[in-house]
Amino acid sequence: MRTHFFLLLLFLCGFTYAQQEKEKENFDRLMPAMGALERGDYRQAIDSLRPLAADGTIEAQYALGTVLETAPPPLRGLEAAYGWYLRAAESGHAAAQNNLGAMHYDGRGALRNFIEAARWYRLAAEHGHSLAMLELAQALEIGLDVVADPAAAKMWRERAKTVAQQASRKGSDQPRGDQRVDPRRSRP
Repeated sequence: MRTHFFLLLLFLCGFTYAQQEKEKENFDRLMPAMGALERGDYRQAIDSLRPLAADGTIEAQYALGTVLETAPPPLRGLEAAYGWYLRAAESGHAAAQNNLGAMHYDGRGALRNFIEAARWYRLAAEHGHSLAMLELAQALEIGLDVVADPAAAKMWRERAKTVAQQASRKGSDQPRGDQRVDPRRSRP
């Protein structure tokens, strides 16, 4: 029995270490694209991210979606951004789920569809994304193509407040860029 426990513990430690190494490797592979973005070189960022995203690196899929959504014309590609967000979102990436909700809400790169927006906001909120919690609360509060539910709206607002307080105590537990900032949107 002790041998089984010890083997299981070794396996879990090895698995955790392997996961951490993979995450570090993915982070290192994303650095050239991040450097290009800091210099304002969207073309280089896109070229650096595309093969990583195509190989299934979830963070690269999200980053490529963000770059394609925010790049200046002619590099901007809202439909392509939607596709990369969708890949990341289907893998559980909360910020990508939130951004899909925003794209459906705004009708940018996707058909304007409040039901789909609420669905993506709910998925992101369930994964702990505080901005998605607020967007979902707003949809539930006003009944925007969803059944109005003021009690649920209040619950999501309270959860968003709790997440924000926890993040501020930790010095922000979410990576920079996780919260969508879009100057074209007038809503919070």
